[in-house]
Amino acid sequence: MITVSNQSHWIIQQAKQNPDKKFIVTPTQKFSFSETLEKAFVIYNYCKKNGFDKNSRIGVLSSHNTDFIFTVLGLWLSECTPVLFNKNQTNLEIEEQKKTARVSDLIDPGNFDFTVKIKTKKSSLNFSPDDFALIIFTSGTTGKTKAVVHTFSSLYQSIKNCDSFINHNSENIWLASLPFFHIGGFAIFLRALICGCQITIPKSLLTEDLIHSVKTNSPTFASFVTTTFYRLIEKNISPWKNLRILFLGGGPLNQNEIFDFVTSGWPIAKVYGSSETCAMVTTEMASKYNRDENLCGKQLGDVEIKIDAQQNISVKTKALFAGYFQNNSLDDSKIKNRFYSTGDIGELRNNHLKIFSRRSDLIISGGKNIDPLEIENIIRANFDVKDVKVFALENAQWGQQVTAAIIPSGNQTAYDNFKAQLKKILSGYKIPKQIFYVEKFPETATGKIDLQKLKKILQSG
Repeated sequence: MITVSNQSHWIIQQAKQNPDKKFIVTPTQKFSFSETLEKAFVIYNYCKKNGFDKNSRIGVLSSHNTDFIFTVLGLWLSECTPVLFNKNQTNLEIEEQKKTARVSDLIDPGNFDFTVKIKTKKSSLNFSPDDFALIIFTSGTTGKTKAVVHTFSSLYQSIKNCDSFINHNSENIWLASLPFFHIGGFAIFLRALICGCQITIPKSLLTEDLIHSVKTNSPTFASFVTTTFYRLIEKNISPWKNLRILFLGGGPLNQNEIFDFVTSGWPIAKVYGSSETCAMVTTEMASKYNRDENLCGKQLGDVEIKIDAQQNISVKTKALFAGYFQNNSLDDSKIKNRFYSTGDIGELRNNHLKIFSRRSDLIISGGKNIDPLEIENIIRANFDVKDVKVFALENAQWGQQVTAAIIPSGNQTAYDNFKAQLKKILSGYKIPKQIFYVEKFPETATGKIDLQKLKKILQSG
């Protein structure tokens, strides 16, 4: 259940109601709600000392540890907006995102001493439900990442929607099984905070560390992309004692494959959502579906889903993002009549959603959204090619893999170090796993690249 209101800072309410209750557990440390609040004031003091306020957007180089949580909470107390960065990105990618979100300062939580005792605190702290609470980046279709803006109200509604399915209690434990800079990982932190639960943070997101955390803490809930789940299965991990729900998402999920895991005792719930919807908007236990019912759940809480004549999926909920932040402006053109056009294709069957395709312009590999246009633009800007097409091929391990077809402008041997050069510009997960060299692209009647025909040609050798 929800244990705090949306009228004041959530961490302050929890620290008053449950000061000694363990909130964060790591392999080496434990922090109660009141102790977590104390740590957050380190960041609060930093912001006040540097003159950061309600109009400040502070970049956070996200790490998977307690310092990240202390930092976000401290920024909220300071009325600053956290802007989450994947610290494993290249400097070029980070700089581009900083420009997009007009970041006032970029901080690394690991550079702060959270052992410092704070002597003075502000007696009253401002809080407005409609203020910006979070900016998180997601892939778009323009060749650039988009800065998704959420308010405290949208975050709070998202947890209400999720809780309508889960019905949290104070003894529940969430495993921090997704990176915090990802909306799925951030939502795990939010659920624990707003519902007064415990969050256990593994040493890292490597398979062995996840396994250690599972065996040590026996979490009630975990959320995985399919790639991570399959890695656990390869290590012969079985459903642990206190596991109540294991959420699976991050791309198309085949019910026929999942059915076998369900029958062996895994309490899997299939989910659908995005950064714009603040994580899941539909879910259901996979055990409710037959083997051939490839559905991804029913609508949660206040969520409404609309399917138009072309089977485009639109979502309406108070958990929707406020818009895309772009250089001091807020673009909400994707929201019409309070419905967000997801770009996905599907249908509703008795209020249960079926996805036919997940944003045809995006590649979903290992749970990460990858924009092919971004990669194409970078290849064209940095290499002498006549043309390039980046797309997805199905992959058993990753769901989809990034693939590139290139029409060389000269001798093919000039591309021998192609991947090595790309590593200087792009994050590793965006680099094509396979590169094909072709003389020309097949075209449709309208002169566009016939992607389906191209895939068939390449796969046939």
